[in-house]
Amino acid sequence: MADDGRAIVEQLLFEYGAIADAKDVPAAVELFRHATVTFPARTASTPDELADHYSGLWGRPEPHRHVITNVRVRATERGYSGQALYTRWEFTPEPLMTTMGEYEMHVSQHDGAWAIDTLVVTRTWQVG
Repeated sequence: MADDGRAIVEQLLFEYGAIADAKDVPAAVELFRHATVTFPARTASTPDELADHYSGLWGRPEPHRHVITNVRVRATERGYSGQALYTRWEFTPEPLMTTMGEYEMHVSQHDGAWAIDTLVVTRTWQVG
């Protein structure tokens, strides 16, 4: 593939992080319109499932920030596979790291644009 797989995967991962930090449920539903999203306790793939999931996940009023690092990318038959580490910080009001985990995703082209097919979110450590 002539495309820059690393740039494609990083752009989609960082876009997700920005959407999560803004707690923008409609933007998350749009970003994952071709995807199945799997968290430890739930999988969502339809617009209603995605909206319900992210509304619950981001329902608390405290602001938070995701830091995404260690991005690894490899080409697949249909697109690219990416893995990354993440931490999630809440501001309560001082910063408190609340989650550490991994993202694993696959991206491919849909109607000429790169999009996420799958996102698996693993939580290695979580407060509480």
